[in-house]
Amino acid sequence: MSKFRKVAVLTIGGLLLCLVAFVVIFHKELAVAYHQNRMRASLAQARKVDPGNPKQRESIEAYEKHRDSLVALGYFERREFPLLHISVPSLKSRRLWEELRAAFPDHTDVMMQGYEPGTRDMIVVWDRPQNLPDWKKIISAHDQPASGRITGDVGDLSKFIGTWVDDEGESVYVISSGPEGSINIAVPANDTWRIEIKNARVENGQIMFDAYHYMEASNDLKSPIDKSGEHPFSGVRCETILTVHSHDSSRMVYKMKTIHTPQPIVEILRRAGEVDQRK
Repeated sequence: MSKFRKVAVLTIGGLLLCLVAFVVIFHKELAVAYHQNRMRASLAQARKVDPGNPKQRESIEAYEKHRDSLVALGYFERREFPLLHISVPSLKSRRLWEELRAAFPDHTDVMMQGYEPGTRDMIVVWDRPQNLPDWKKIISAHDQPASGRITGDVGDLSKFIGTWVDDEGESVYVISSGPEGSINIAVPANDTWRIEIKNARVENGQIMFDAYHYMEASNDLKSPIDKSGEHPFSGVRCETILTVHSHDSSRMVYKMKTIHTPQPIVEILRRAGEVDQRK
């Protein structure tokens, strides 16, 4: 064998060994990239076909196969979130779904179960493991029993006790003390809205909770687009923060935001029966 051929053989052999080593070392990354690419292609194909066409079912099955392969590789994790206080279908389940879609607008690997008879009400998510706590946070915020009570070692909350009113003098919140240092947050009865408080807690000296306002469906709100008659704000989660002013205990800052209001709505409430100390 000539010197040139020996060098060529050794070079090719070395390249093959490098290629094999590359595949061995980056096998998982290559597999993940392959299944991601095939998932996207299958989904794009499914969207091109009319519903009911057998080819759409084939594309969806291919999509699910590659998604499950990503779970097997550890890239995705499949997580079930059973709904204990929300029935499917319902206004509450729709509002939860709307918030999930707003929080994860480009995520396709999520579904809500419970529409078919005999299926359990739940949210099923396929996502990166590090993202699952974000899903859990939103789902848990909705799927809670209504309660305005805060218990446990929450410190001195006496500054919050009282009836808090708006600029027009109408009661917004009534905060009262309970047994063993607990406090209760209540909303005065309203002829228009029924309000539920969930996930009440204390963080950094502030009272935080999620408020859900419900209005009975009305024929006046029906339209060709939305035939439900439901108010668009009904059942939307309102993340709420109450903070007593550090220099004026007669004032409390009320902050509220929803998926529709990314910038908080801020209002100053006043403790009923006390003179506002603002100069």
